[in-house]
Formats: sequence, C-alpha cells, structure tokens
Amino acid sequence: VLGKKQRFDKVYKIINQKNGNVCWVHGIGDLEFDQNGIPVKMMGTIQDITEKKEAEEILHSKEKLYRALIENGNDGVVILNAWGVFKYIAPSIKGVLGYDEEELLNTSLLDITHPDDYDKSVEIYKEVLASQGLYTPDFIPRIKHKNGEWRWIAGAMNNLINDPVVLGVIGNFRDVTKQVAAEQAIRESEIKYRSLIDNAGDAIAIYDAAGTILDVNTTGLQMLGYKKEEVLQMKVTDFFQEKEMQAIPMTYNKLKQGESSLRQRNFKRKGGGFVLTEVRSQVLPDGTLLSII
Repeated sequence: VLGKKQRFDKVYKIINQKNGNVCWVHGIGDLEFDQNGIPVKMMGTIQDITEKKEAEEILHSKEKLYRALIENGNDGVVILNAWGVFKYIAPSIKGVLGYDEEELLNTSLLDITHPDDYDKSVEIYKEVLASQGLYTPDFIPRIKHKNGEWRWIAGAMNNLINDPVVLGVIGNFRDVTKQVAAEQAIRESEIKYRSLIDNAGDAIAIYDAAGTILDVNTTGLQMLGYKKEEVLQMKVTDFFQEKEMQAIPMTYNKLKQGESSLRQRNFKRKGGGFVLTEVRSQVLPDGTLLSII
C-alpha cells in the first residue's frame, strides 16, 4: 500500500490471539501524505465479516452440490423462456436425447416435438405459463433424439418466470420409451386375448375365491341368458342347484393345491330351467379362478 501509494481494500483472515479463533475481516484504509507526497499515515476500518463469509461458503457448497446433482443425474433438466426456447440445458441432456448443450441452446423445444404431439404440447405449455408451481401433465409427448428416433418423454415443469433468479420454466424429464412400449404391448395383448375369449366356442368365466364373478365371455352369457352387467353382480353359487353346493368346498381345496377340476354341473338359466355342462376349473397365478364350460 505504501509502495504503490494506493488505497487498502482487502478481505483476509486473522487469528484472535486470546482464543485462537480464526476470523474473516474486511480492511479498508486510506493514506495521508505530506507536502512532498510521501505517505505518513493510514486511517481506516477493520470489520468482522465472519458470519457473512461463512454463510457465503455454505451457499457456495450448496450450489456446487445442486449443480453436481443436476449435471450428473439421469433426468434431463432445462430452463425454457416464455416461448419454449432453451435458456439453460444441463449436460445430462446427452444421456436422455443425445444432444450436446450447445446444439439445443436458443432453439425451441417445439422444434424437436413430434408433429402429431405439437398442438397438444403447445396447449400444455400455455397451461404451465398460466399456473404457478409444479405442473405434471398426464400427456407424454414424443421428442426427437439426435439419432433421429422419436422418444416418449415424461416430466414435470415449474413456472418460475417471475423469479428474478430463474426467469424461466424449469423442466425435469426422463425417457419412458421402454415403459410406453411395454404398456402398449400389454394393451395389444389384452385386446388380442379379449377377442379370443369373447369368440371362443366354450363359455369362460373368471371369479375370485369368494365366488364373485369378475368376467364372463359372450358364449357364457348366451348359454345362461343373462346380460353381462347382471352376471357381474352375481356369484357362481347363484347358478348351482342345492346339491351341487355341497361339493364346492372340496373342489376349491383341490384347486388351491394346484390341481385342476373336471366335473359335470347343472347351471340355472335366466327365467328357469337348467343346462347340463362339463366344467374344467383351475386357479390362476393371481389367485382368481378360471372355469371353461
């Protein structure tokens, strides 16, 4: 300070000689010069800023932690402006969609949204902008991966456009393409087997351990003369004669042990009368029972 004849302004640490504690201080000093321009005195202040410095260090540590979580997480994290343009993109985007940050920065999310999902995505983003706080849409759009594939992307958005620090919408998202494909395969399988069951020549019924009917196919309804909504309010025992009821506990115990059952039974028809049938029953893996009549 004396050599360069300049003002002293510095943050530094000192050690309290009485208790050995380390303190952060901010020292400010101005020089006083004689008539020859030689510094003869320095006057100033020393302020204890230990609490402020410790708070800044805690904040800095948290910032480093949050940045590490964002940049190294499996989910993509972005900040969009009011027009859906990328303002910030976490490096994790590469693991989700294959892009480097600079490839998407200042481009619109809608630019990589599937054409069939474009209008719905615009509608949802308007809802996000009109709301405050976390918004998790049920709609899952398709977003274009760098390799050209369309990926199903699910996520949530948080409108913080009015936050002076963020000034944008935070988006957190993940690739759910495999889950969507699996759910679609299950739905297609259900449709396929539903068609097979409904068009089977045999009557098929599914019911629980209490005998409550859970499902019955078209052939079964035609055989007994009921509508489906009527049957689903009934129990299996509603169709049996009194003498048939005595054999039910014994049959169910055999089924629980993994055996199948093949018996002849008389089923009551709607409006009176009986139909003689041959019934094969077994317990399904989920504990329900299946009967083919």
